[in-house]
Amino acid sequence: NGKQLRANSEKPIAKSLRQSYNDIVFDNVHCIDLTAAYPSAWVKLFPEWLPAVKRLAEQKNKYEKGTKEYDLAKCGPITANGYMGSVKFFGAKLAQVYNYAVSYTNQRLAEMEQFLIEHDCVPLRKATDAIWFIGDYHCLDGILKDKELGQWHLDHKDCKYRSVSDGIYEYIEDGKYHIVRKGLSTYDLIVPREQQQ
Repeated sequence: NGKQLRANSEKPIAKSLRQSYNDIVFDNVHCIDLTAAYPSAWVKLFPEWLPAVKRLAEQKNKYEKGTKEYDLAKCGPITANGYMGSVKFFGAKLAQVYNYAVSYTNQRLAEMEQFLIEHDCVPLRKATDAIWFIGDYHCLDGILKDKELGQWHLDHKDCKYRSVSDGIYEYIEDGKYHIVRKGLSTYDLIVPREQQQ
């Protein structure tokens, strides 16, 4: 019943938290990220997977970001290229593990969003395993870890940020422009993302 499980699974949350935030440029925006969110959920479910997950994480840096090899090393075969992208190799046999990882990650995001609100921060966007927010990131000092499996780390800070839509946002950090899109657009076929301005 893997296909049915996958079809009815909770989806990752990747959206602007309020439509009124779209097309507004915000300054001093930060992003807190859950390190290896899905693999950490797998290890919570199956502790015996920890050595394999650590080995994959070590291999990740050998590959160029954005390549299939990088994605496989980053996420393993369960969610490579997102949404069970390697389904042709595994079918839907691991759908339950994937569903748990998504649900667990969404729960962790909800808890962090509440924490930020309680500490006078304004969450702007959830991005699968991260939250973009305005506020004093020092309220996270006791929470942040240095990219440990399943722990929060400050991924970006003091950025200029703009949400275009639920699927697209852009930011400038240290003078460098970045655009993040869910999926591919026709423009990506013409100009590689790293060259877009």
